Order: sequence, then C-alpha cells, then structure tokens
Amino acid sequence: MKKIPEVLLPLFSCGSCSRPFVNYLLEESFPESWKAFARVFRCIWKGEYEKALEAIEKALKLCESATARDILMAEKLSITRNLGKPDEKLYELLKKGFLSCRSWLEASLCQF
Repeated sequence: MKKIPEVLLPLFSCGSCSRPFVNYLLEESFPESWKAFARVFRCIWKGEYEKALEAIEKALKLCESATARDILMAEKLSITRNLGKPDEKLYELLKKGFLSCRSWLEASLCQF
C-alpha cells in the first residue's frame, strides 16, 4: 500500500458506521495490507485495545504508505494514552513529522 486507496476513505469519513465495510474488506480477497489496516479499526471499535496495539504493529510492518503509517502511529498514541501508558517517544516522533501530515491527521493529533 503506497498511499491510502480511495476504497479505505470510508473508514475516516464514516467512523464506526463503516463496520459493514470493514467486515467486507476482511472477508473478501483484498490486499493483506488493507486487511491489516481494517483489523486495527475493528479491534478499536470492539474495545479490544491491547489487541489493537498488536494489530497496529502488524499493520506497520505491511504498510508502505507514509500517510497510513502516520495514521496508525496516531491511533497507537491515542490507545496508549487512554490506557494510561502514554508513549512520549512516539509523541515526539509524530510531533516532529507534524508538518508533513495531512490536515485531517493534524486535527486528530492536536487533541493531545
């Protein structure tokens, strides 16, 4: 996955209302990198945050897109913060790359 395909954009525009779409991605024959990305969000929506952290690590290994990596790392930062284990190194890494992020990702990082 070199960039975020348009087919994955409903994850960001519809939020958890895109669950049927995520299930479809996971059940059909889509690239493994797309499936890994979708698994992260499914775990988050189920409230399985430890499992989501594991899914993020797997997705980061498969992901070739800098934007997708930034999104996954922002999700990881959010989860670790909510679990009471904030990752200061990850925060600093994302903060340094802040200017290269897209505006919709910047907005989600600003809430920290």
